[in-house]
Amino acid sequence: MAALEIKAPTIPGGRIGAIDELKGAAILLILIYHAGGVLVWQNFVHGDVGVYLFVILSGVGLALSRREEPAQSFLRRRFLSIYPTYWIVLTAYLLANTHFLQLHYSVPDIVAHFLGIQAWFGDQVGLGVNDSFWFITLIVSLYLVYVLVRPVVRRTDILVLWCGLISVAVAFGYFFTGQSGCFGHIALRVPGFFVGLLIGVLLRDGRLEVPLSTTLASGLFLLFYVPYTQGIVFYSELTALAIAAAYILLWKAKA
Repeated sequence: MAALEIKAPTIPGGRIGAIDELKGAAILLILIYHAGGVLVWQNFVHGDVGVYLFVILSGVGLALSRREEPAQSFLRRRFLSIYPTYWIVLTAYLLANTHFLQLHYSVPDIVAHFLGIQAWFGDQVGLGVNDSFWFITLIVSLYLVYVLVRPVVRRTDILVLWCGLISVAVAFGYFFTGQSGCFGHIALRVPGFFVGLLIGVLLRDGRLEVPLSTTLASGLFLLFYVPYTQGIVFYSELTALAIAAAYILLWKAKA
């Protein structure tokens, strides 16, 4: 089978300092975006692209640092780094919203939030307690996706197929049920995670083999043409990649 081979210098130790720096840049962009909402200035830099950048970098980091371990161990480590702090903040918001705003939440709503899967149920639940907590659902869902695709992370064509299947399913699910908030926040950012995985494999192994197979063609067809016919275009990942490239190849190289 014909294959396209991409080579790059391997990264010793599985860690890149520029990734941490870029995560800082992503957080700064997000802060600028939210500060604009409070201070009422125009979002001329589109700081929301910081989330796309962060998602891509998360995929890169997972692929770079992957190790042989059971799925339960991986999820335990990742979830322990998220949930304790999130539960503290979530509890504070629930109490404050109930006391000061007289807002009341159903038991299923509260349970979904504590599980971190509230955005699975659409805008009303996902953006109900706080309109930023959808990010927990995004990260938790991507960790679950990674466990699913981890066995084939080096099979580029299969990974692209999975990317198409999952991205289109999530996008269509939100799009056709009118969940515009979750569609923009979550669905459009799924492909970036797979892009990050591919970059991480390239940097870890020093090479990325892309089989020119029917599987690859099917994945690309699903990812680009099928959503395009319904008015859905995955493109902001390119903007995030451009920011990362500009930082590493222009600013960091010169500085």
